[in-house]
Amino acid sequence: MKTLYDIFRIKKVEKIEIDYLIEQCFKLGIEDEVQESLFQFSPSLVQEEIPGFGEHEPWSVFFMRTLIHEILFFCIEETIEGGISQENLINEVIWNDEHVDFVLKNDFRNKNKEEILELFKAYLEV
Repeated sequence: MKTLYDIFRIKKVEKIEIDYLIEQCFKLGIEDEVQESLFQFSPSLVQEEIPGFGEHEPWSVFFMRTLIHEILFFCIEETIEGGISQENLINEVIWNDEHVDFVLKNDFRNKNKEEILELFKAYLEV
């Protein structure tokens, strides 16, 4: 049976990464935010055109970026006090992909929500 992963041409290794990120989003309780984000935005345009598919980046990149951003937004909102500081960090994530390495370099499988937030606080203090 074919799945959406097949339709989006997502490779097996990319599916594993996306599933892992989705699992973390459910752990943090941000599935509604992720759903809203995926519904609201379309993939970024890139230089290379793919005949018949418009000029979009691969769906796997779009999905992973969206999931990582939502995880970071949650961590920022839960650990940083003050609207301006939160907004500045969120803008860094959106416009410059700052702090993405926090999600990519850490394995959250054995951590609960509080441990992830503590890890993020320590990451920002470095």
